[in-house]
Amino acid sequence: MALLENLVPAAQLDVAGRRVFVRADLDIPCSPHGAVLDDTRLRDVLPVLRMLSSAGAKVLLASHYGPPDAPNAKAPEGIARRLGELLGAKLGVAPPRFAQIAGPMKPGDIALLPNLWLFHGERENDAGLAREWAEHIDVYVNEALRSSLDVRASTSALPRLMNARGMGAMTTDELSNLAPYIETPQRPFSALIGGARLREKAPLIEALLPHTDTLLLGGVVANTFLAAEGVALGQSVIENDALDVARQILARARGRGVAVKLPLDFVVRARDDASSAPKLERKMVGELGRYDTVVDVALETCVAYREDLARSAMAVWNGVMGLCDHEDTSSGTIRIAQAATAAGYSLAAGEGTTAAVAYFNLVAQFSHISNSGPAGRELLCGTVFPGIEALRMGV
Repeated sequence: MALLENLVPAAQLDVAGRRVFVRADLDIPCSPHGAVLDDTRLRDVLPVLRMLSSAGAKVLLASHYGPPDAPNAKAPEGIARRLGELLGAKLGVAPPRFAQIAGPMKPGDIALLPNLWLFHGERENDAGLAREWAEHIDVYVNEALRSSLDVRASTSALPRLMNARGMGAMTTDELSNLAPYIETPQRPFSALIGGARLREKAPLIEALLPHTDTLLLGGVVANTFLAAEGVALGQSVIENDALDVARQILARARGRGVAVKLPLDFVVRARDDASSAPKLERKMVGELGRYDTVVDVALETCVAYREDLARSAMAVWNGVMGLCDHEDTSSGTIRIAQAATAAGYSLAAGEGTTAAVAYFNLVAQFSHISNSGPAGRELLCGTVFPGIEALRMGV
């Protein structure tokens, strides 16, 4: 089934005067007193809240915040305050029973529901809890792509009970922009994979291989592939438990005719011996000494990768090329990020990757920035999202 098949954007739903349950991902960092420490996800949900409110909906906003004893126990109150500031309207936290809040609401009102974690049966996808909620709402909107991977009463059982259900603006945008990579990939296609945790990234690489022409590697992932090929990298970080994974991917990629590109040179913290002070140097692969540590890809690698990316119709980038903790150890990632934007259609996915794109002020140069974190990677892997399947009409 096509990713967007039988899915309705929230903007197409009749919401005037109706009670709309909006499931969002608002499990964000908060202080012990409930103050919001990072309001990025709150800003992401503003478009759907403004659209529904201006259309005269009575909006019930819901999310998980963790167990009662978690640091985010007071999150709803802090989130209501911060959302109110962003929206220019006062928001309160609703009582735990829907009937106590949905009745008195006026068209355009927005109320934040208590922590969904506290509702017995939520985590068990309890149909009885979903039916209880459904009695007090008219429309369901999913703006919680991350949580849609889980089978919960609020993401699976509840939407299936609603005749009117759809996707929020952010979820619609994410699915619309990732669909071409999944369903109609254009060649030449480049996959640029960096960062660490190769075992976690392996399903993404495997999913992309059938339509990939060039696999470009960096970061600790590249170190692990080089080590799997027998290259000595001194004291550099290598995921020894994933060497077999690297060898398997190399064999499958080369068997498919995929060009696997590994770094040609590095920025290295070079040391003459164990006690000497490190100094940054550029070294070619194969030149690293016993006490050297790779911190970034260097110029020759960036030039070579740019050539492949520039002739690509599509490019997916997931994972930074180096440490990115200092100007001297982030130049490779900056150059690679700029090179990725040269592709016909460029996608940056993964929290570390999108954070780097924002830090380097390159957001506008990418075709799409996937801000759904691990959910974006899972979509590219072809993972079925129970919360999205529950939204499909007529299925």
